[in-house]
Amino acid sequence: LVMDVPGFIFVLALDYDVLVKAVAERYPHASGHIFIEKMVQVPIRVPRLEVEESEFLKYLVPEMESRADQLPPGFSRAVYDVSSAGLDFNPRQIKRLINSMLVLLRVGATGSVEIDSRLLAGVVGLQLRWPDEYRDLADAVFSDDADPTADLHASQDDDLRRYTVAFFTKGVSSDTLRPILTLTRAVDSPARSDA
Repeated sequence: LVMDVPGFIFVLALDYDVLVKAVAERYPHASGHIFIEKMVQVPIRVPRLEVEESEFLKYLVPEMESRADQLPPGFSRAVYDVSSAGLDFNPRQIKRLINSMLVLLRVGATGSVEIDSRLLAGVVGLQLRWPDEYRDLADAVFSDDADPTADLHASQDDDLRRYTVAFFTKGVSSDTLRPILTLTRAVDSPARSDA
């Protein structure tokens, strides 16, 4: 109704790759690239976040510097590594990662379980980027699988496999992962299939 109104401009904020994939899945005979090209006359790509590790948290969360003494050793490095290896430096996802970790570390501190912040970061990053694989890992851990990360290491997804090598050593046990997965389930998406 408004497409032919002179001076009327639509601004679409979208993830190009996700839309191309969605079009290909829904309409296998169509090209997602051509679909977008027909709708979008002036594409503007948001550049990838490029921040040095030393400035990373301060840049994204300026007040984080005042809380540095409350963070476990290696927190900044773990968040940076997850952001580069799994979240493609997506600022929204990084803030979700940081917020989730801060809440989970606080909750974990109230219990008697010591939490490895790097492993926690790896699990939360997996949860944000690959939610189905995260749930498979949780199922394997809570089923006392002898090698709960085996499927992650054998994944056909190259990004996931690289991420797994960076954060989950082969043979990490269900006993090691269980306390972390117990925490991360608290911030899991409400769209869980078993909820």
